[in-house]
Amino acid sequence: MRYFFHAAVLLIGVVLLVVTAAGQPPQYINYQGRLTDDAGEPITNTSPGAVITFTIWNHETESNPAYERWSTGAVYVPVEDGLFDFQLGPLPDNLFRDYPDLWLGIQVAADPEISPRTKLISAAYACHAGTVDDIYVDESGDEMTGSLQFDYHDDGNIEAEVSIGPGINEMNFYDTDSPQNNKAVRISAPQHGSIELFDNDDEHVKVLLRGHSTGGELALAGNDMGFANAYLYGSGTGGQLQLMDDIGTPTITLNASGGGDLSAVFFDEAINNMEIIDEPGISNNGSTGFVTLTNTMDDLQSLTIEIPASGYIYLEGWCQVIIGDATSENYAYIQIDETSGGTHTPGYFVMVGMYEYPNSNLFYYSVYVNRIYFKDAGTYDFILEGKKMFSTHTIYCFYPNLTATYYPTSYTPIRAFSSSPEGHPEAKAVTAVEPITGDEQTVYELDLRYYELKAKETKIKALEAELELRQAERQAARGNQ
Repeated sequence: MRYFFHAAVLLIGVVLLVVTAAGQPPQYINYQGRLTDDAGEPITNTSPGAVITFTIWNHETESNPAYERWSTGAVYVPVEDGLFDFQLGPLPDNLFRDYPDLWLGIQVAADPEISPRTKLISAAYACHAGTVDDIYVDESGDEMTGSLQFDYHDDGNIEAEVSIGPGINEMNFYDTDSPQNNKAVRISAPQHGSIELFDNDDEHVKVLLRGHSTGGELALAGNDMGFANAYLYGSGTGGQLQLMDDIGTPTITLNASGGGDLSAVFFDEAINNMEIIDEPGISNNGSTGFVTLTNTMDDLQSLTIEIPASGYIYLEGWCQVIIGDATSENYAYIQIDETSGGTHTPGYFVMVGMYEYPNSNLFYYSVYVNRIYFKDAGTYDFILEGKKMFSTHTIYCFYPNLTATYYPTSYTPIRAFSSSPEGHPEAKAVTAVEPITGDEQTVYELDLRYYELKAKETKIKALEAELELRQAERQAARGNQ
């Protein structure tokens, strides 16, 4: 019987790639067709099937064995209602790599091979994916044996590279915009994972992110000398932040695992009062003796206080005044001042005594006075002073005590009085009345916060000027490298 293989046969480009443990990929092509007899009637032969020989040639017509690349030999192929399905394979792993043009010949029983042969088109060449001919893949399978480089533009400049080898497991990305095609990012894992970001001008590491068994760390560099300027580290004992100078020496450290003073370490003058509020401080001086008052201002007590930055000095004075054997008008004036002598200042002095006394016994008065100054950083002296008025009798001041407290800032207006505006644009003239004589005097009411704000403004300008100077010095240093 003469068999006919219809032209409507479909070559299905379905490739089965099953990688074995050895890395060899068995390859099959799924082939379907329709077989009829001389009268065009479909053949049915399911057991054992029609005898068909499938041969792959690397020539379209030649039947010389030299062109035969693979053959099934005569095989039984079950056919039902003219239709059959057969898997060609396994095929040689180098078949599609070595021969770009291949044709499939089909012979049924003893009939001549059906003509024309069927050309194996691109879908079947997917089999070659299992045996990529590439120096970066070992012939035995799928192991990398060297570096893998990507040259997208095919211009000799590498955009990315994967390096695998003894002690080296890393991926590098290059900045194609830089003239030198410098390294921009490196991801590596020789022992611990790390990511490095580079300066694309000269490949200096600017950011390092690394993880290891004891914790993670982040380092930031701000110069081209390879020194980190900021370092953040996390571990099981606590986190740590370090800020370094331009040669990598730690100057500021915050350590959560440290205790006491070790938890925060700063170099001298690292923090000024613009960055953190200076702590209040106190100074005091007292005495168990007494001073006999005269008709001029006498020093009762003095003290010295040193303040770290501009701020307020709050002064409190206390003493015990004793007036005895008085038969007429006797008074004592007590106040706080910066200089010895002078007169009593409206708004600050305290007057004790009486116009008439019922007898000549001793009369005791507890005197309390206060005063506020605004001062720049430095050392200052203050005096508790007093004098007597209209008295020919003896007036004593016992146990004079003076206390000064430093406060760095204010929350509400700080009222003060002065005999002159002292350059204060908002000074307000007010009238002060002398308690004894009733005489009126003009003094000026001030808000000391004006001086606080002015001092802060001056400090900010100084810090800005210092910052500009340091930036200029660093730029000059870079230019000399």
